[in-house]
This record gives sequence, C-alpha cells and structure tokens, in this order.
Amino acid sequence: VGAVIYPDELLKLDFEEMKKEELKNLMAKQRLGKTGYLSIIGLEGERKGVYILSKDRARDGENDLWEKDAAGNFFIKDIVEDAPVLESGKSRIKYCLNREPGERGERRKVLAYTYFKPWNWAIITSAYLDEFFGPVNKVRNWIISICVAAILLGSFIVYFFASAMTQTLSKIVNKMSKAAKGDLDVRAW
Repeated sequence: VGAVIYPDELLKLDFEEMKKEELKNLMAKQRLGKTGYLSIIGLEGERKGVYILSKDRARDGENDLWEKDAAGNFFIKDIVEDAPVLESGKSRIKYCLNREPGERGERRKVLAYTYFKPWNWAIITSAYLDEFFGPVNKVRNWIISICVAAILLGSFIVYFFASAMTQTLSKIVNKMSKAAKGDLDVRAW
C-alpha cells in the first residue's frame, strides 16, 4: 500500500485562487470617473446572479439576480441571461435608472458588459451618463454659446449695414421724388 502526493497540483490550485483574489482586489480599486466602477457577476449554479466583485467589495457574495432599477427592470437578470451568448471579445451595453445613496433623484447609468468564459463571469463596467458625457456636454455648451454670440454679432452687423443702406436709398428716393415734381435744383449727392 502506498500513497503519492503531488504538492505541485495542490499549489497550482491555491495559486490560481490567490491570483483570482489579487485580480479582484486590483479591479475593485479601479474607478471610472467619480462614481463608475467594475463588478463581476457569476453566471451559473450557486453563483448565478451573485456578486463576485462589487464596488469596494462591499456586496461580494450578495445575490442580486432579481434586483430592479428605479424603472422596475431586472437589469442584473438581463445581463446574466445575455452575457453567455456573447461572442468572444464582444460586449454589450445596457442602461438603467439608479440612485446613489444620499441622492434625491434617479440618474441614468450605462453598463457595459462582456463574458469571461474560463471562469463563467460577466464583467461589468458602469458609470452614470451625466458623468460619462460631462466633458462632451461642456464642449457642446461652449459651441452653442459661441454660435449664439456669432449669430447675435452677425445680426447686429447686418442691421447696421442695412440701416445705413436704407437711409442712403431713402435720401435718393426723396431727391428723385422732388425732381419728379419739377424741382430741378435738387443735388444728387
């Protein structure tokens, strides 16, 4: 009777789990803007709909399969059902209405997700649209302001030239009218 132990295999299993934890810790520190973050949801068995990685790791292990957004949509369930059918390297976008703790109203949030087949995970990035498009909206507002200023300035210039031309034409018409009535002493200029 003999027993053989392969410590390399045991180390390999522990090593993979340690690397997963390191990876999750690194991902948990990532921020997209002020409120955007990465999360991972399990897709099958006991882990279906369970946070493997949540914002600041605060909800790890929590099952949110039936979580609704402010509009009543099951956005996690939709992602869990859709992610496994994505082709390798592809991602999809989903929108939901959400409210951060301490906020009054709902804000629209964009969730981009992909499927990580080796570990059967949905990896999700999320950010609020107003924050995501904030710099773009600033540029848009500057462009609108410049256009409005250009239109107003252009209108003023056109009005100034039109007034000057109208006054000149009015003087010419008056002089021609006097000449037509027989006053031949009228000077043209």
